[in-house]
Amino acid sequence: MDTKASRDNSFDIARALAFFAVIWGHLFPLHGMWFVYGFHLQVFYIAAGYFLHTDCPLGSFVAKKAKRLVVPYILVGAAISLAMMIQEYLKGKEGFDAASYLKEQLYYYYWEGTSPIGPMWFLPALFYALVIVFLLAQKKYGLGLLPFIVVGGYLASTKIWLPFFLLHGVVASGYVGIGYCVARCKKPLEEKLSNKKEPLLLGVFMCAMVIWVIFQKTMTGMVYLYANDLPRGAIDYFGSLAAVYAIWYISKKVL
Repeated sequence: MDTKASRDNSFDIARALAFFAVIWGHLFPLHGMWFVYGFHLQVFYIAAGYFLHTDCPLGSFVAKKAKRLVVPYILVGAAISLAMMIQEYLKGKEGFDAASYLKEQLYYYYWEGTSPIGPMWFLPALFYALVIVFLLAQKKYGLGLLPFIVVGGYLASTKIWLPFFLLHGVVASGYVGIGYCVARCKKPLEEKLSNKKEPLLLGVFMCAMVIWVIFQKTMTGMVYLYANDLPRGAIDYFGSLAAVYAIWYISKKVL
C-alpha cells in the first residue's frame, strides 16, 4: 500500500499547539496536566501516521526511522547518565565509584526507564508504532489486526514491564494507524462531501467538543501515556480522539 498524502499544514499548527500543551502540562502539573495529557502526545502520533509512507523497502524504512528516533534516544541517554555521574563525582563523596554509578544510571535509563528521561521515551515508542503500522500496511486488510494488537499491548502493560518502552509503542500504534487511514481516505472523502464538507466538519467538531468535555469531566484518573495508564481503557483511548479532532479543526481555522 502507498500513502502519499499532500502536505496539510494544519497538522503543523496542531503539532505546535500540542507542543505548547506538553510544556504547559509539565510547568503547571496541578493546573493543566490532567487536561492536556488527554490529547497532546496523541496529536504527534496521529500526525506521524498521517504522513507515513509505506512505498519503500522495510530495511531502508527501519534504518531511516532508527536514525531519526532511536539514535537520539541512545545518545541523549548516554549524555544524561554521564552528566549525572560527573555531577556526583564533583561532590567529592568519599568512596564514590564513578563506573558503578554510571552503569547504574544507564540501567535505569535504558532498561527501567525511571531516571530523568524527560520526553525521550516518546522516541522509541514512536519508532515501534511506525514499524508496526508499516508492516501491517504491507498486507491487504492487515490494519484490521491493529485493534487486537493495541488491546493486547495495553493488557500486557498492566501486568508486565518491557524495557525500551516497547509496549508503549504497541499501544501508540493505534493512533499512528488512525492517522495513516485518515490520510488514505481523505481525498475520496472530500470529493464525496463536496459542498457539504464544511457544515459536516463543523458538526463533527461540535460533537467532538461535547465528547471531549464529558471525557475530561468524568475521567477517574489522568491519561498518562508515559506509563500506558488509561484509567478507563478504551473509553480513554477513543475519548482522546475527540480532543485531537477538535485541535485539528481549530488548526484548520487558524490556517
